[in-house]
Amino acid sequence: MLHSLRREPIALGVMAFELFLNHLIVAASERSDAEIRRDLDKKTLTKLDFLARSFGTECTQRADLEIIIEVRNEVAHHFPRPGNGKANLPPWFAELERRKLFISSGRQDNIDFNLSQKLGSFKLAFWANRVIISTVADLLSGSSHWIVAMNTFEHSNFPLLLHGVPAPESFSKSEETTGATILAVRRPPDPQN
Repeated sequence: MLHSLRREPIALGVMAFELFLNHLIVAASERSDAEIRRDLDKKTLTKLDFLARSFGTECTQRADLEIIIEVRNEVAHHFPRPGNGKANLPPWFAELERRKLFISSGRQDNIDFNLSQKLGSFKLAFWANRVIISTVADLLSGSSHWIVAMNTFEHSNFPLLLHGVPAPESFSKSEETTGATILAVRRPPDPQN
C-alpha cells in the first residue's frame, strides 16, 4: 500500500488541474451544451491551449506539463514493464532521469530502483506539482477576460498545493540518493523538546 501512496501526488495534482480546466471551459462557454460537452471530451493539453487562446495568455511550461500527464497516465494505468532496459522504458524516462528527478540506489553496479519505484520519487512529485501551479498561474495571469477576473490564481487552491511541503533542496544528499524521503515522513523538530 505504501508503494501506491507515494505516486498519488502526481495523479491528484493532474486530476485537480484537469477539473479546474473543465470548470473554466464550462464557465467561459457561451455555446451550446453539445459544443461544451465536445470541448470537455478533448485531451488536457487541447483544453489548456483553447483556454490560453481565449484568455490571451501563454503557458511557458507546456512541454513539462505534457511529460507530467504521461507520467500520470503511467501511474494511473500502470502495467508492469519487464526490466529496466531502455526498450522497456517510456520515451520521457531519459529526460526525467537527466533532470535527476528520480530516486537512485547510488550503486556503482547498475542495480537500481525499477520504474514503478522511481515514479514514487518525492522530487518528481514536487516538480510535477510545481509545474502544475506555474501553469495555472500562467493561464490566469495578465488576462482581462471576465472568467479570469472571477477565477484568479490567488483565489484558487493551486497556490496551496505545495503549502508546507519542504522543497527537495532542503533534504540531505543521502536522503535524496537513497529515497529515504519517500519511505518516511520527515517531521519538524518539536519546539517543546
